[in-house]
Amino acid sequence: MSVTITNLTLHIIDEEIDAALYSRRCQSSGVTVQNGKIREQLRTYVLQQVQPCYAVMNENDDENSPRTLIPHQLRHQVKSAVRQKLRELLAEDNWYQSQPTSYPLGVEAEQAPSSWFG
Repeated sequence: MSVTITNLTLHIIDEEIDAALYSRRCQSSGVTVQNGKIREQLRTYVLQQVQPCYAVMNENDDENSPRTLIPHQLRHQVKSAVRQKLRELLAEDNWYQSQPTSYPLGVEAEQAPSSWFG
């Protein structure tokens, strides 16, 4: 019988990231669920913020059964950290989108295409 040690925190982090990215707020802001960069940034941030939770699993154990052993407080910390970092990432993205367009060197504002129509 084979025994493995599993980091259950990773499972909870992935679940919370999925839940946050599938939320209506993220969908309306244009964040794609498959965005690997955002997922990786969220996962890295949360792993730095919370303590890991490990379980010893036998090869016959159901993969989902030990998740019930994760303390409620840890679940709450993971959820809070995911939401906090996602808000920061969305705010950075909105800041980037709200910056004025810069024109190439030597082009005056009057010559920019946006001023051609009045």
